[in-house]
Amino acid sequence: MIYLDWQSSSQALSEVWHSAHKLRHFIVTRVSRSDSIRFRVIRSGNLLLLILLSLPGILTAGGTENTFLFHEDFQKPLGSKWQHVKFHEPTDYRTVADGSNACLMAFAKGHCSAYATKVNIPSQPDITCSWRWKIDQCPQGGSDDNIATFDHTARVLIVFDTWIGTPRSINYVWANTTQKNGTFDHPFSGRTKFIAVQTGNKNAGGWVTEQRDVQKDWSLLFGDEPMPKIVAVGVFTDSHSTKQPVKAWYRDLVIAKLPPKP
Repeated sequence: MIYLDWQSSSQALSEVWHSAHKLRHFIVTRVSRSDSIRFRVIRSGNLLLLILLSLPGILTAGGTENTFLFHEDFQKPLGSKWQHVKFHEPTDYRTVADGSNACLMAFAKGHCSAYATKVNIPSQPDITCSWRWKIDQCPQGGSDDNIATFDHTARVLIVFDTWIGTPRSINYVWANTTQKNGTFDHPFSGRTKFIAVQTGNKNAGGWVTEQRDVQKDWSLLFGDEPMPKIVAVGVFTDSHSTKQPVKAWYRDLVIAKLPPKP
């Protein structure tokens, strides 16, 4: 993903300054109390993830099954709880049929926006994030380390509570060239961390199922700092810089707590 159009160093500095003044967004947490609503407003930086959504319910599976803290199967129209987080012209996100099921399809050709929903999941051990995804191809000319070509067909992101500055996030990405399970930072922010869950076009065209240990990945990326609560989850398909047409499909996005070990 690219946030700004970088043609030269001087233009880059100019656009950073312009973006900082133009995109002074806020994360607004809406909390209903009887008939009143109070707002907690948190200022963030240029790489803001803007979320103005309602809290999802908590689904619990019985017995020794996982406890679902968040679940979205994309089987129904998403309504207002999912919203675009725009950095440039928005990516086209829509629910579509896929065989006998439905899924979320994302299409980008020079577009750049995330699609996210708010959650409120306290920090706790044994939290997993699982999902299914599929891509048509990685963006031709896309890279994982150059801001001028920093585009990715698919990522699943987890955003953590952050009081000051850019929200910290884990981005599970279908990388362009980084070795599987390799890690890297966004070129503009060390708070935006990436893990290459898939890479290249080898598995393009077919559904792939993933599951990650969120606490373990937090420790891998952020070290010994305690993991904050999770405040948002989302997906991100982007080809703003390369302008290449790319498609991704997402299904069965779940955050769950594993059952106690016997």
